[in-house]
Amino acid sequence: MKISSFEDVWLKCIPHIRISTPRDDVCQKCECLRKKIMGARTEDEKLTSVRAFQHHIEAARKERQHYRECIQKAVEEMGQWQGGQLQNVHYTFDFAQHFQLPHHARRMGPTYFVMLRRVQLFGVRIDSASMQLSFLVDENQTIGQDGTLTNDANAVISMLDYTFNGYGFGEKSCCLHADNCSGQNKNHYMLAYLCWRVLMGFHERISLKMQIPGHTRCLVDGGFGHIRKLFR
Repeated sequence: MKISSFEDVWLKCIPHIRISTPRDDVCQKCECLRKKIMGARTEDEKLTSVRAFQHHIEAARKERQHYRECIQKAVEEMGQWQGGQLQNVHYTFDFAQHFQLPHHARRMGPTYFVMLRRVQLFGVRIDSASMQLSFLVDENQTIGQDGTLTNDANAVISMLDYTFNGYGFGEKSCCLHADNCSGQNKNHYMLAYLCWRVLMGFHERISLKMQIPGHTRCLVDGGFGHIRKLFR
């Protein structure tokens, strides 16, 4: 049976079962609220669960709209820039899922039991210039032993500082969007680093913003998708 025939049979017999896509919602709170709505028995329980779900979705939409507005301002300002200080420079940064090396499309049997080498991928997207920097972090380049502590605040700060110094525009004001993760971005180490940049005069104002957990897909993920497509 060819793949096209198999897909036709699949859609006819079990159309409600499908393979999840990267655009599917993976928010834990959304899943919990869905289960509450499905398991609600009384009308009051149903109304309460629906209101909570609606409030959560509306809050996520507001955060998404604000993220898009920040990018739009940054792109428009860069398009009209003729020198001087930029005020709406926008950066987005996040980690992708790690890669394993060596990579073979057809893995041989013995290699299935071999511990492959992990390579972490960190991306910083300069939204003002529609450019993304990708950092590959090998196991022997991490702070911890055996490739550990790759996704901690020290690594994020180091790569972010490299981006500011090497690819920044010398702006005094910028906005950062990051993943809502306490181990990487939402901690006092990151806040201390950003405050240090302001105190040292590298910036006058830095805004660190995060979207609601589970609804944090952004343009840097699109860059990761292109890399994985080429990698495969």
